[in-house]
Amino acid sequence: MLNATDALPPARVLGVGSPFGLDQIGWRLLEVLQQSTRLMPYLNKQLMLEAVDWPGVNFLHYFDQAQYVLLLDAVLDDDCPLGEARCYSMDEVQRAGRLNSSHGFGVQEALSLANTLGQLPKNLEIVSVSVGGDA
Repeated sequence: MLNATDALPPARVLGVGSPFGLDQIGWRLLEVLQQSTRLMPYLNKQLMLEAVDWPGVNFLHYFDQAQYVLLLDAVLDDDCPLGEARCYSMDEVQRAGRLNSSHGFGVQEALSLANTLGQLPKNLEIVSVSVGGDA
């Protein structure tokens, strides 16, 4: 994990979640990447792998001067079967009435705020695993 005074690497993978229930999915996916020997030479120099809980406004810090950001998260999505991964475009995130997040002020709200402030990374990918359609 990087200290607050360290410069963040240009590529960032953020596993969004918590230690509770199905909300762990983003963190578990991140753990798999952290164990990859192929990625180890790049960690903390070109690539940051970070578990993030309760995205909120502080989430925008991870976008600062990023060249690429990949978000991994769980989502409640009626159109996506349980356990299936889906890529969301920023346009889909903005058009969605409200993506059901267990975070309150979650990923969707943080991305909307970053977009409004002109702070979205140039290259942003959002991959979510469906945890069902009902909260």
